[in-house]
Amino acid sequence: MELVPHATPLLLGLNASAQYLGMGIGRAVGGAALGARGPSSLGLISTTIMLAAVVLALTALRHPASLPQPTVPEAANEQPHNSAKVG
Repeated sequence: MELVPHATPLLLGLNASAQYLGMGIGRAVGGAALGARGPSSLGLISTTIMLAAVVLALTALRHPASLPQPTVPEAANEQPHNSAKVG
């Protein structure tokens, strides 16, 4: 949120949406695993998904170009004008 302060409401909305999406997918995968293999398979399946998430996070951290970059306001890019005349 510090990178783009004016986008805070959008970021919070996307974060909440991602959480709800993750809960929905988790319930669907858990229900399918429970129906197909029984309760004993839930630990192995959840561990596999967690390890995949860790690998994905580490991959993203190794390639910082894929992460959001801080934005610089336009005023900070402008060079100060020297009004003194050389004569």
